[in-house]
Amino acid sequence: MHNLHFAAAPYSNSAPLVDFIKQQGNDIKITHGPPSSHIKELLSEKVDCALIPVVHLFENPCLRYFNNFGVAADGPVRSVLLKCNKPIDELAIVNKDPSSATSNMLAQIILQHYFNQSVEMCINSIAPDGNVIIGDKALFSEKSKYQDVDLADYWKKLTGLPFVFAVWAVRKDNKHVNEIENIITNSAVAGMKSIPSIAQRYSKEIGNTQSFWEEYLTTNIHFRFNENDLKGLELFREMLCVNEMLSSYVDA
Repeated sequence: MHNLHFAAAPYSNSAPLVDFIKQQGNDIKITHGPPSSHIKELLSEKVDCALIPVVHLFENPCLRYFNNFGVAADGPVRSVLLKCNKPIDELAIVNKDPSSATSNMLAQIILQHYFNQSVEMCINSIAPDGNVIIGDKALFSEKSKYQDVDLADYWKKLTGLPFVFAVWAVRKDNKHVNEIENIITNSAVAGMKSIPSIAQRYSKEIGNTQSFWEEYLTTNIHFRFNENDLKGLELFREMLCVNEMLSSYVDA
């Protein structure tokens, strides 16, 4: 076993993928940080493999992804929301979530292609008409006065396909791809078997019931990719290219 370094966000939505990485070998390290930070670590060779938002995969042709496990939703995800301060047809300015370019781009796609609404995506607007929020913050947020748009749900309504939020990726020149794939596979299998204990831990650490977390990690999110997940991933890539959105969202 080589010294391998992984990186992933410490979010509940990726816990079954991440929690058992270090247990796959004594020489394995893992770093935790915001999703958007790990792409720089991966490109600079500070880490060998990172769980990254799919937008960063699209922007960096020097990377390849593993098509077996990641973070996806086939319908409502509950933790990736556009919270509306006005009716949808009055939205003009939407604040981006600084931690995930993928969710921000998805929001713009949904607004344009489902609601036929063009908006300006901003950072820290003082009086936005809506806000993209993700993760545990979204899960525990109070309902908006007008509407909470579950972005994965509306992607499903728009395309009929699941939405892939994050993938394990490596540089194409990495010489330990087979070892890395075995590690992420074994970790994911162990993590999915341990969802009840993960749910119990989050119930104690963050709040709400164990059944709340189990439902979230088994019904709202899935971790093993199938053919439709990969179709959804490629369709999202195509839509971003057609709309010429990728370059405008680097590091956003």
